[in-house]
Amino acid sequence: MARAASRAARTKVARVDGTRAVALRCIIVCALGPRARCVDGGGGVATAMRRATIERDARPSARARSTAATASAATRLRGGVLGTGTLVAEYALADGQTYDLIVDTGSARTYVPCKGCARCGEHAHGYYDYDRSMEFERLDCGEASDATLCEETMKGTCQSDGRCSYVVRYAEGSSSRGYVVRDRVRLGEGTLSAMLAFGCEEAETKAIYEQKADGVFGFGRGTATAHAQLASAGLIENVFSFCVEGFGANGGVLTLGRFDFGADAPALARTPLVADPANPAFHNVRTSSWKLGDSLIEHLNSCTTTLDSGTTFTFVPRSVWDSFKTRLDTQATQAGLEIVAGPDPQYDDVCYGVSAAAMNMTLSQSTVSEWFPPLTIAYEGGVSLTLGPENYLFAHETNSAAFCVGIFATPNNQILLGQITMRDTLMEFDVANSRVGMAPANCRRLREKYTHDSPEPTPSNSSTPSGGGDALTEVFVSLGALIVAIIGVCFGSKKLQRSDVFANAFTWASRGNERQWQRLEDDVSIDAQIEMSDMP
Repeated sequence: MARAASRAARTKVARVDGTRAVALRCIIVCALGPRARCVDGGGGVATAMRRATIERDARPSARARSTAATASAATRLRGGVLGTGTLVAEYALADGQTYDLIVDTGSARTYVPCKGCARCGEHAHGYYDYDRSMEFERLDCGEASDATLCEETMKGTCQSDGRCSYVVRYAEGSSSRGYVVRDRVRLGEGTLSAMLAFGCEEAETKAIYEQKADGVFGFGRGTATAHAQLASAGLIENVFSFCVEGFGANGGVLTLGRFDFGADAPALARTPLVADPANPAFHNVRTSSWKLGDSLIEHLNSCTTTLDSGTTFTFVPRSVWDSFKTRLDTQATQAGLEIVAGPDPQYDDVCYGVSAAAMNMTLSQSTVSEWFPPLTIAYEGGVSLTLGPENYLFAHETNSAAFCVGIFATPNNQILLGQITMRDTLMEFDVANSRVGMAPANCRRLREKYTHDSPEPTPSNSSTPSGGGDALTEVFVSLGALIVAIIGVCFGSKKLQRSDVFANAFTWASRGNERQWQRLEDDVSIDAQIEMSDMP
């Protein structure tokens, strides 16, 4: 979900372009419970990939690189902090049918609406017509390997007829259900091709029914993800990266495998990934310190930080937020700025504009670095990343000469590093070596050079949404592991809004300036989910 441009979008259950406002995943210290894990049941993923193959263009391409053992590919990301606040990537299935899935580094599930779904909404594209695929097959729990893949890896439920079903329910009442299937998926703008397991929806309710995005793409940790399946098959190294464009732009580039950007590759500084048994899908690192300009932010020492492309904003402990705001106020005032009203009086956004004493100067996206200090984040292992103001500010929605802070307080003791603080930064998730590499980068240049810079796609699939058909029609739905899905979190100012659906057992409540995460009951058949709601 994205940042809404209008006040109407900031309602108790905000929707932007029909997308649900769902809570970002919890970075919190609470344990998620055993169902939140993606565990390989001993060969399940390997079995799902037993017929995996890779297809390469006959001609060498900047979008696909290969070595003797593995390949890699790049694809364009659409969306970002502007507009909807979500990142989507293309998911290509049989006979040219493509789907826009939200890229999410905090979950391991992928699903799309399928032909015959009597209770699925109108999304960006039509429903998947699996009859146009020669390789489509539903998981058959009558086979031991499929049963293992279903119940241990995909967290589905084997039914008496052999199908593997899944159900996702959310606190506000929306849901997705269907069956786990396998089919050939083409990724990286068609340069990678493999048989993968994913979800085929049979029914949607409420916000999931109404959302615009076709589905969800999971890029978290776990054997069910697409990158893990591809790596298990020996097609790529278990590595992916993304680079999200900065101020005044949407989009970016997503890569699978150890992609070679050649001379355009920045020198990456690497920090270890930190295991979290309670939240195994999260990519966590340790933050040593923050500095705003030359001022050290207090109360931040070896803080666990979740890197979440599915979150629009960044959330820090209350004590860290208080120190950050105090220093930002001081430096902004010294630069000739003053506090101005936020875009919506319903929310207490912290925004700055030019004071009367400095009215002869211009505050804009091109000059924002002259007014606001850089943010330097130090991570475990001696990694230090200096970021510009675009990594903690967003443009005011109604005042073109003002900017608002995109970092918010949470009562929890961990940091959730959202999309805004990863702008114009190449983020490489080296799962194979349990580390994350990062460096400032010109994401627009990488996107233009290494992907097809085509305009936004228009729905063209022939299997159109339909309310007709028997509600019991089989829709071979799967959940599962697929590749990237970025990121869908929207936001209305002080609100965290998450688009589509995802995974973790906390709900978010707004009390004053804080966001509070509360544990939800685990879902009966799959990972616990997080949902956002306003609380009195």
